[in-house]
Amino acid sequence: MRCGAAILLASTVGAETDDAHCGYAADAWRITPAEQTGNMGDAWTVRELHVYEDSECEGDPIQATSVFSKPSYPSKKVIVDGDTGSFWQANCGYSGDGCAAYGPHVGFYTATNTTARCVKLYQCAGTGCAPSIALQYMINGGDWTTAIVFDAKHGAFKDYPIHFPCPATPPTPGPESSPSGSSDANAASAGLITGVVVGAAVVLLVLLAGYFILKNRRAAPLPMKASDYSADELRPAKPPREGAAAAV
Repeated sequence: MRCGAAILLASTVGAETDDAHCGYAADAWRITPAEQTGNMGDAWTVRELHVYEDSECEGDPIQATSVFSKPSYPSKKVIVDGDTGSFWQANCGYSGDGCAAYGPHVGFYTATNTTARCVKLYQCAGTGCAPSIALQYMINGGDWTTAIVFDAKHGAFKDYPIHFPCPATPPTPGPESSPSGSSDANAASAGLITGVVVGAAVVLLVLLAGYFILKNRRAAPLPMKASDYSADELRPAKPPREGAAAAV
């Protein structure tokens, strides 16, 4: 008995949000148990692991350039050979608590960052089936990131797609200012500057006018007070004598 699963990967492509149009661009893929497996009756077994650009796993899978595993056994290379009769096995799962979560793994590198939208997995052969699988990807030697965790124990005898939401679309930038809007803003700024300049000039003229008025007032002679005259100047004039008048 063989188990199979086809997994649709999620990532926005253009403006599409339908899961069938989603995918991850990566250059390395691997699977690993997402939880403690418990005793599976056999070592964890993986027969085939392929990623596809097509969202329904149609056509040829993306070519793997090298295969890796933990533990690293020579049989790891058979997970991409297209033969479901061959398999790789971990060194856990057949006794005790089975395999640890995110412990053993098997996967491959691709030649370039290629957008994968579907993964086909043939995991076990009757026994050795991890009930929960994490599909992880890596980009340019970075950290491993989990794309999806899926239930693999119900995939016996057929492949099945697992859809999951695309990542949230980043905020859309606000509309750029139109030329007319920019012109209006420039005109408003120019008007404001002109108003400030005119206002400053008016204030300066008022100050100058006040200065000259005050200066002229200080220069004009002030009316004289009685105290400013001598006693002789203030004494009334005597009338002319009669003799003097007759002589005239």
